[in-house]
Amino acid sequence: MLGEYGLAPAAAETWAAAAMARFMTLRHRVAPHPEVEPLLAALAERYRLASITNGNVDVHRLALGRFFPVAIAAGEMLAPKPDPRPFLAALGRLGASPAQALHVGDSWREDVEPALRLGMQVAWISPHRDDEPPLPQRVHHLAHVRELPTLLTHLTGRPHPPAEAGA
Repeated sequence: MLGEYGLAPAAAETWAAAAMARFMTLRHRVAPHPEVEPLLAALAERYRLASITNGNVDVHRLALGRFFPVAIAAGEMLAPKPDPRPFLAALGRLGASPAQALHVGDSWREDVEPALRLGMQVAWISPHRDDEPPLPQRVHHLAHVRELPTLLTHLTGRPHPPAEAGA
């Protein structure tokens, strides 16, 4: 686009690279909810965690990235969610079958549907769920991520620390 506005190709490439570098720096300035770090720390003690994103974020550039031994940037695979390939790649890198995995996501189309098709359990985080039809089997509605330990206790029969607890 910069070339279309009259910049020479080398200058356009330089300015575009600088703009993207600045964008990526700003993109990685995120402040998670206070309960997220202790929750991930507690989960990482019991489970291998993976991150799958369609976004343009490098999870390992974030402070929370240390909890995710597997991070899939679906766009870089040219297979954004709901394509099953990022899910299969994460499962493969974790050495897990779909039946052994719980996918946690907030998008019905990009998280719930593909994970269900693969045979995974799903924790669907959505603050709004009024008098809608019953959820399919293996889909568990959470109004907030802080409800995840309770769901895991229910699914595994083992107590999990609440999100507010430290690791």
